[in-house]
Amino acid sequence: MKLVDLFDSVAAQHGHRRFLTWGDGRAATYEDVARVVERQASELRAAGLAGRLLMLMARNRPELVTLWLAGQRAGTTVVFLNSALTATEVGRIAEDLQPALIVAEPQAGAGAPAAPLVRLDDPPDVRVVAVPDVGRALAGAAPDGTAAVVLTSGSTGRPKYVAVPHAAYVAKGTLNALRLGWSPYDRAYCVMPLFHVGAQCETLAPAIAAGAAVHLAPTFSSSDLWAELARLGITHLHATGSLLAMALARGDPPPGLGLRRIVASLRADVAGPLSDALPNTDLITLYGLTECPLGTLATPGEPYRPGWVGYPYTGWSGLRIVDDVGRRVPDGEPGEIQLRNVSCTPGYLAGTADSPFTDDGWLRTGDIGRRAGGGLFLTGRIKEMIRRSGENIAPAEVEEVALRHPAVVEAAALPFADPVRDEEVWLCVEAAGAIDPAELREFMAHDLAGFKLPRYVDVLAELPKTATNKVDKAALAALRERPAWDAQAGHRAPS
Repeated sequence: MKLVDLFDSVAAQHGHRRFLTWGDGRAATYEDVARVVERQASELRAAGLAGRLLMLMARNRPELVTLWLAGQRAGTTVVFLNSALTATEVGRIAEDLQPALIVAEPQAGAGAPAAPLVRLDDPPDVRVVAVPDVGRALAGAAPDGTAAVVLTSGSTGRPKYVAVPHAAYVAKGTLNALRLGWSPYDRAYCVMPLFHVGAQCETLAPAIAAGAAVHLAPTFSSSDLWAELARLGITHLHATGSLLAMALARGDPPPGLGLRRIVASLRADVAGPLSDALPNTDLITLYGLTECPLGTLATPGEPYRPGWVGYPYTGWSGLRIVDDVGRRVPDGEPGEIQLRNVSCTPGYLAGTADSPFTDDGWLRTGDIGRRAGGGLFLTGRIKEMIRRSGENIAPAEVEEVALRHPAVVEAAALPFADPVRDEEVWLCVEAAGAIDPAELREFMAHDLAGFKLPRYVDVLAELPKTATNKVDKAALAALRERPAWDAQAGHRAPS
């Protein structure tokens, strides 16, 4: 079964329901979109794209949805690309994947790509996109059963091309709709980019499963978010903790906002103000990967707890926590989270990364967690763990405490090489105003053991972000060559 099959079922029974809205008042029903999807699928087949790769490169707009669903119907595998990529980056990806065609919005990837290119018309619309006969164009392919190829960052700087199976979207859509109580009267705000598996799985798939409506927002505005949600009558919002923090920094949500739920990787500095401002809104935290979207999900109505990410979708038969040699650890003890269920990727394309699976078929996440209260607490990343004088320090714990400071908007903790202690804690923060590193460290000392406190602190105007608005720790690592405030010296030290 495919996501397009779920869509077809809703369109056949309830075609009059509103499905997509965009821009200033533009809208299309399930029936409207179904007609375009069928015609677009015929266009893709006639162009010779069955069994081939089609790259999509655009901000959120209706054509991304119709091309993806039509591709599933025609046997074309869509590769989602960030519209901010440069022509050089697109060329490298095209060289790796050998797509037969690239479809991009007018301003995306300027320059000559390494594959035939079709530019989308403006303004965005529910339309059939004319595609040329690709003939003997490049002929890359994805494994059977692949619904989409989604890029995620690799440790070498080269992206990993994740083949996401059809089952991931069908299972995620139906289970989310059931567990979170979606209804046909829900209206979702899709501000996370559709080239990211989060928007696909947490917004589009459950909306289709429930026969609900989706508003496509091409960009995020922290100053306009709450007003937009109120104006559009939004009931469902999926976002990152960073986006929510930026919106809260511009003001609290207005009273009476009709949000039924917010799904996000919640943080303490975000969950508290949101709970106070939106007492009738469920704050849902979760855990999953591009390689395996079915991770965990919290239950509506649960209070926020630091690190809590909910209950496994498939029970503990599909999630285990193990030590360094693969043995399950007792409840309450930390270990690597490993997953095994129908949403797991069959692997990476183009040989850009090693297989993420253990010998006995479990997906290694690289994340550290512990089982408690029947659910999962997330504590950090194996590769990001800071080892100071023999003690393991989870960056997420340091960041959580830093974010409790009223002036801190964003925080990232990283290891800093030290000849005596192996590594020291280096903290970078984005502040809403002036902040003294010594005062911040003293503030954190109330909630952190001494060995976990940062020795180095950098206060930056803005932390670098990835395309999905997460802190880019790889980019931050480049700052290690420049001076940083040193707690031992009490001043900025030479690099």
